[in-house]
Amino acid sequence: MQILIAEDDSILADGLVRPLRQSGYAVDHVKHGVEADTALSLQPFDLLILDLGLPLIDVGPGGAPALARAIRRCPF
Repeated sequence: MQILIAEDDSILADGLVRPLRQSGYAVDHVKHGVEADTALSLQPFDLLILDLGLPLIDVGPGGAPALARAIRRCPF
């Protein structure tokens, strides 16, 4: 399973990344919306853990299209 964690708080991110990797998951971590959008456009992820208060997150018209698509697919 390929997981993307988009979290700017390094303590929270480390608390997610480390145990998931130790459990055998492939985990990528990004710190802002532009990085998240780039990662999502480069490869598919099975799970996105997204801080909705992430810096540089622009899912409006013309901004961060891959990230906006991922959020729209989210069932919440």
